[in-house]
Amino acid sequence: MKFDDDRKIITLAQCGDDSAFAEIIRRYASDVRAFLAIRMKLVSDADDLAQEAFIIAHRKLKEFDINRPIRPWLKGIALNQLKDYYRKLNTQVNLDISDFEEILIDEIEHELKNNDENTMLDALEQCLQKVDGKYHQLIIQHYSEGYTVDELTKLHQVKHSAMTMRLHRIREKLRNCIDKRLKESTA
Repeated sequence: MKFDDDRKIITLAQCGDDSAFAEIIRRYASDVRAFLAIRMKLVSDADDLAQEAFIIAHRKLKEFDINRPIRPWLKGIALNQLKDYYRKLNTQVNLDISDFEEILIDEIEHELKNNDENTMLDALEQCLQKVDGKYHQLIIQHYSEGYTVDELTKLHQVKHSAMTMRLHRIREKLRNCIDKRLKESTA
């Protein structure tokens, strides 16, 4: 019965009845907001994206097939808004990474002052030898050959987040290994 009722309201909204579209919003706004909110850090951003999703839905409503349920269609629009949001955010995050790199370089220079450089390089070489094949290849591609994370994601056919996590885990393992080697050398 709900589906038939939705079809009537959607048909009215497709014909330009704004109160019918307001009813669609009333029925599905909380679903769309929840769908977005659980995938975002800020609820206010989820509210903004939900609002944008309904604006797009209003514009494209005449294209909607009334023989299909509307909830998945609305969530699909919301998902596209979410992807755009993260794409834009990722661009900003990539700009912020340079600040992180500066901090990391400062930390490395500080460590170099506190430890003998040759000892650290020996520890790094020993630890690099322990890295297994595919991760060793990533290290070479990223740090020696200069592949960007975006290039690596395409090359290895993984998502951007998966590639950044792999590189993070590799760096973490290397850092732990080097720390252990340095402690052993000073003991």
